[in-house]
Formats: sequence, C-alpha cells, structure tokens
Amino acid sequence: MEGKTLQFIIEHDGEDVTRFLLSPGKFPDVDIPLAARCIEARRKIKSKIPAFWDEPSLLYPDTLALEQCSSQASAEYKGSLIPEGATVADLTGGLGVDSFFLSRRGSELHYYERKPHLAEAAAANFATLGAKNIHCHTAELTLSDISSPDFPKVDIIFIDPARRDKSGGRVYSVVDCEPNLIEWRVLLLAKADVILAKTSPMADISQVLRELPGVSEVHIISVDHECKELLLRITAEEVIEPRIITVNITKDGVQHFEFTATEESFAEADYIEPSSIDKYIHQGCFLYEPNKSISKGGAFKLASQRFGIRKVSPATHLYFSEGLKSDFPGKCFRVIEGAPFNKRTLGEWKKKYPRASVSAKNFPLTSEELAKRLCVKEDDRLHIFGFTAIGGEKYLFCTERVQ
Repeated sequence: MEGKTLQFIIEHDGEDVTRFLLSPGKFPDVDIPLAARCIEARRKIKSKIPAFWDEPSLLYPDTLALEQCSSQASAEYKGSLIPEGATVADLTGGLGVDSFFLSRRGSELHYYERKPHLAEAAAANFATLGAKNIHCHTAELTLSDISSPDFPKVDIIFIDPARRDKSGGRVYSVVDCEPNLIEWRVLLLAKADVILAKTSPMADISQVLRELPGVSEVHIISVDHECKELLLRITAEEVIEPRIITVNITKDGVQHFEFTATEESFAEADYIEPSSIDKYIHQGCFLYEPNKSISKGGAFKLASQRFGIRKVSPATHLYFSEGLKSDFPGKCFRVIEGAPFNKRTLGEWKKKYPRASVSAKNFPLTSEELAKRLCVKEDDRLHIFGFTAIGGEKYLFCTERVQ
C-alpha cells in the first residue's frame, strides 16, 4: 500500500472510521473502504500484534481472520520452539501472524491458505515486513495434496485446525475440528518429523491424549493470566508419557512450569489444617493464586510441593506462605487481613474496604455475589478472596498484589 491512502491511514490512525465511511466523497483520492478497514484493524492489533502495528502499510482484508489470529506473545513463544535453520510448513496460514514468527528462526517456511484474498494480503505483508524466507501458496489442502511428491518435505508442520462445525458452532474435540488430526496424523508425519498443532484452550487434555497418538508435549499457553491455546507436539515415536509444559507470558517475563500427570498424581501437597489457618491471618503473610496454565493443567499438588507453600484444601486452589516465593507461577498477594466469613465481618469490611477486586474460590457465592454482599466497587489496588478451608469453614482475606 502506498500514496494518499497510506498517508490517510497514518494521519487518522486510531480515529473513529464511521464519519469517513459516511462521507467518502470528501476524500476522492483515498480508497476509503480500505483505509477504514486498516485503521480499525490497527486499533485492534496495537497491543495484540505490536510488530504489525509498527508497519502502517500492512493489509487486513478479513475481520474474522484478525479476530482468530494468534497474539504476538503466543506466536513468538511458538517461534521459540523452532530449531535454528529448520524448514517449516504452516498449513493454515490465515493472516500470517504465526507464519511470520515461526519463520524467524527457520531457514524457510511454506505458508498455505485456501482463501485467495488472505493469501495475497499475507504475501504482500511478508514482503513489507522483510520476511524473505516465506513462500506463499494458495490452496485448500487435501490428503491427496499432502501425499503428492510435489508437497515439500519439511522438518516441522504447523497446523491450526478450524474449531467451528458446519453450522458455525464452536467445537473443542480434535475429532470435530477440521482437518481431523487423527485422520491426518500419519500422512503429515510422512512429510515432517514433528507436527505442532494448535487447539482450543477449552479442549480436554486427557481426552486429547487418549484420542491422538504420539503427543510428546502439551504446551498450555497463557498471556497475562488468560489461557489462550494448547499446542501439541506430535511425533511418530512411541510416547510413554507426555510432558505438560505451562507458560504464562506477562510484561515481566514468562512463568514456566513443567510436569507429568504421574508426577502430579504422586505429589503430596501440604494442606493447612483448620487449627492452622489463623497463622496466616496476620499482616505480612502471602497468598498465591496459580496462573491459568497451571490451573488448566491441574498441577495443584505439585505447586505446593515444589514451592514449599501450603494449600488451603484439596478443592480450594489457593496457597499461603509466611515468606514470599517470588518465583511462583501465578499471582502473589500480601495479606492485609483475614477473618471468618460471617455477618460481623461483612459489616466491618463494608466500611473498611469499599473498593477492591473480589474472587470467590470454592465458595457458596460467586465472585459477583460476594462483591455485592460486601458492597465494594471494583478497584485492583486491593483484592478480597472468599474461600472454603479444609474443615469447611469460610474465610475472607483482604490482600494487595505483590506481583
């Protein structure tokens, strides 16, 4: 993109595009539909894909593709898994975000996309971004296409199966996604040593591992404490037990935690006995909430065992310690005050803590209901937790975020 349309995008970046669309005649030398689409897209990607936002001449022809594409943080993480000099094929190219970051360490990448307008835009964007090692192909790949001698043999195949059924509803099982990885696995592994398959964060990991052979690693990827995707590493080798690799990418770095289901099964958590909960009520103790990747993976006992922190109860996934464990993979809070959940505490805390965030964990009220009972207004400077201890007692803890 160049000329007056590009200049228009730069000058009006971040503005409401409605007025431009309502009066396109005022700008006769500008492709207003294209400019409006790019301005709106840039508003959405500013924090999601900053490397793309930095280049104002990139094209965004498809709103759905923009909504469904990976964030830069998760795409960069996937790119870090590519060995230096590896050859890669991305079979579900879309807007090209994953392709671009996967190509940075690889020697070459083949991008495939069935929609011509997306493939054309991606090719133009790759050229603008200086990604000279990406080869673009427009094709709706079938099993016969992949088995063809013309299909390149590569080190790694990346694939992001569509998670919508024919009526547009969401699906989560790998069996229901298109293409079906179970049906495609053998043929894909004839063309690559490794498959990296992206799937829904809502997928049942145990079910995926039962249905899909050869999964050696399950990467649970969260960005800023929100679980975004599962990434499966699949090979032709027999896998005794896959590694579960949890990552939470934040502005302060990456929280990383690895384990196997067997390790979690045999782990021994240190639970807080009913008589000991008062030990953590006083100011200066620390409360921990595991990140979403840990929660998705279910490493709740291991979190207690490895970090030497005490778990509230088997069903309450919060932890306490007297000293700060700064490397804990989740959110850390400093305790200000703790008290039993009763009418007296509610009455006192309504006055003491009128503004706070509220979370209910294994509690008879939802977070919203508890906030309403406390009459608090949302404010992230303080965080109130309501939870059930091992003996069934209910508690409230007011905390402040440490990290």
